Amino acid sequence: MKKLMIVLAVLAFGLAACNKDEKNGEAKVEFRLIDAPELYDEVNVHIIGLELIRPGGPVSLAVNPGVYNLLDFTNGNDTIIATDFIPAGKLNQIRLILGEDSNTIVKNGVVHPLSTPSAQQSGLKVNVNHDLVEDMEYVFWIDFDASKSIVETGAGAFILKPVLRVFLDGVFGTLSGNVSPVLQPTAVSAITGSDTISTFIDPSGGFYIMGLDAGTYEVLITPPAPANDTIISNVDIVNGQNTDLGTVQLN
Repeated sequence: MKKLMIVLAVLAFGLAACNKDEKNGEAKVEFRLIDAPELYDEVNVHIIGLELIRPGGPVSLAVNPGVYNLLDFTNGNDTIIATDFIPAGKLNQIRLILGEDSNTIVKNGVVHPLSTPSAQQSGLKVNVNHDLVEDMEYVFWIDFDASKSIVETGAGAFILKPVLRVFLDGVFGTLSGNVSPVLQPTAVSAITGSDTISTFIDPSGGFYIMGLDAGTYEVLITPPAPANDTIISNVDIVNGQNTDLGTVQLN
């Protein structure tokens, strides 16, 4: 779900040399949020901080704090949550810090609080393990997977146990296409081995999945009944490129 990312500036795939904003001995980093979708009306998370974990100690970035509805950031939509210059060198992890009291979901029009376990209130760590080169610009996407992050208890309460992944612009592939007819909700999943990354089609029937490692995938399209599932095998994903499936006809 929303890697909280809404594209405020479009950057080409790959690493770009910094221009007028470059600073000697530093690299520019940008973090964007996106989301893997889920069948809720809204999934609202309160982001208050972002730290970079490095060999010399943590570095706090100035974030755009606020409550973000993750469902705004699917199918290629994203939003920038932090941009800064930091010294070149190793980036081990990031820590995303959430507020405690403003996380909610909306299900069937009803607002429910999302409780956050105390162990996660100090921040959510995600491995990055990337070397930042001086005078280069890096765009990282934080994929906040709402479908795996919300646990509904038997008492009707909801617990937020965030599942995140981070990937770097230019070192992953993407998958896009359309389905016809447009039946809501239709899920589209890219599957390789034990890994599955999914999205739902947008109102026009389009879909766009980011952050796919290079390889061969099976694509599963799951529409509501009475339509049948569609499986597309041997779909090749190439880093830095988009694989367009065109229009897939549902049966």
